Amino acid sequence: YWVSQLGMLAGTIVFVNVAVFAAMVARGMPIVESDGQMMLDWGANFGPMTMNGQWWRLVTCMFLHFGIVHLALNMWILWGLAQITERLVGSTGFAIVYMASGIAGSIASLAWHPAAVSAGASGGRIRHSEHR
Repeated sequence: YWVSQLGMLAGTIVFVNVAVFAAMVARGMPIVESDGQMMLDWGANFGPMTMNGQWWRLVTCMFLHFGIVHLALNMWILWGLAQITERLVGSTGFAIVYMASGIAGSIASLAWHPAAVSAGASGGRIRHSEHR
């Protein structure tokens, strides 16, 4: 039901974010707040690593969350915005907007706090950072 309410792509993005979080918790990440090293192991954004050849972190960090509250808030925001956006621009347009804003948020995070470990599905709106 929730996938039809959201739209197929938005529902898939929510599912992937929740599944990645569940996998991280199953591998030992605390459910409330994770540490920076575990986030780095899963692909969080971190200037020294990202800017020295690990560019894939600009994307993988979009599917990682620092705890259940971080995940819940991001998915709640996504839920609200996706209902409108995917209906207005379609699934392909939504994919482009989602990926572009996420990568832009990752780049902005590097520019403002290159020594911080960052992650989250919220692109330029909200980024959780943990300074190393």
